[in-house]
Amino acid sequence: MIANRGTVRIDDTASVSPSPTGYALAGTQVQITAPDETADHPLVLVFTLDASQIAGQSAANLVVFRNGSLVLACTGPSGTAQPDPCVSRGRRWVMVT
Repeated sequence: MIANRGTVRIDDTASVSPSPTGYALAGTQVQITAPDETADHPLVLVFTLDASQIAGQSAANLVVFRNGSLVLACTGPSGTAQPDPCVSRGRRWVMVT
């Protein structure tokens, strides 16, 4: 995958990190290495999840962590990352900016 300023690398493994307090990790842990982008021109990642990985949960219950910190919902104009980083949700997808 090519971003505006470089290559994006995505490695997935079985979840090995301890779950953050109050959360349970799904079956796969993803390590993403990507160039820095800006809040006005964010890097957009779209994830497709296997429903068996989140048994009993819905997309509305899913959260994203970056570097061990919870990523909050996007609240700014469409196409921007406010706050930076943030998560934008669609009907069947979760988009991390």
